[in-house]
Amino acid sequence: MFHVLQPTPAVPWYIHPAQAPLAWQRLAEGAFGFGFVVVNIENGPGRGPQDPYYREPLARGLATTTVGYVNVGYGQRPWGDVLEQVDQWQRWYGIHDVMLDCVPSQDRQGAWSVEWIDALRRAGVEHVIANPGVVPTRRLVETADVTCVAEAAWQDYAHLQMPEWLQAVSPHKQWHLVHGVPPEHLASVPALAASRGAHFSWATDRGLPNPWDVLPAPYADCHPELVKAR
Repeated sequence: MFHVLQPTPAVPWYIHPAQAPLAWQRLAEGAFGFGFVVVNIENGPGRGPQDPYYREPLARGLATTTVGYVNVGYGQRPWGDVLEQVDQWQRWYGIHDVMLDCVPSQDRQGAWSVEWIDALRRAGVEHVIANPGVVPTRRLVETADVTCVAEAAWQDYAHLQMPEWLQAVSPHKQWHLVHGVPPEHLASVPALAASRGAHFSWATDRGLPNPWDVLPAPYADCHPELVKAR
C-alpha cells in the first residue's frame, strides 16, 4: 500500500477568460499551485486558433501544466473525430496533454478502445488523462497517465467505497472530483481523497449542470469578478 502523500489540486478549468480575467492571470503566474488544469473551449479546442479570448493566454503559456479537453462520448464518438481534436490542440495551442472525458469504464465499448491511449501517444500526446468518472477496469487505470476514478456529488462521495485493488495503484495515477460540497466541508476533501488513494483532487461548492465553470467559494475573495457569476 502507498503512503498518503500531500494531495495536489487538479482542476477542470472550464472558466472563460472574459468572465474571470484575474483568475486566468493568477493561473498564468502559477499562483494557485495546481498540479494541472484541463482547458475546455466549447467541449474541445473550439472552432479555430483565432479565438480572441483563448489565443493570448495560451500563447503566452501558463505556469501550470495545461491539458486539452476531448470528449469521447461514452464510446460513441468515432476515433477520427477524437484524433482531429487532439491534433487541433497541438497545432492551434501547442498543448500536448489531453483529457479524454466521458470515457467508458470498460476496455471496449462502441468505438472506444483502451488502445486509443497508446495510439494518442504515438500521435504526439505526452500525457493522457482518462475520465470515466467511476472506477473503471484496472487495465484502463494502468494504461492512462491519470484516471478520474471518482466524479461525484458530495452526498455520494462522503460515503464512497473504493475497491481494494486501487490501493496497489500509484496515487499519482488517481484523481477525484467532487461537486456540491457544503462550504464547511470543502477544506476536508483533499485529505479525504488522499486517504482513499488519490494524489489529485478538486472540490467545489458549485452544483450541476456545470460545477466547473466558476472557482469555488474559497477563491472568491482573490477573484472578485467570479462573485458576479454566482
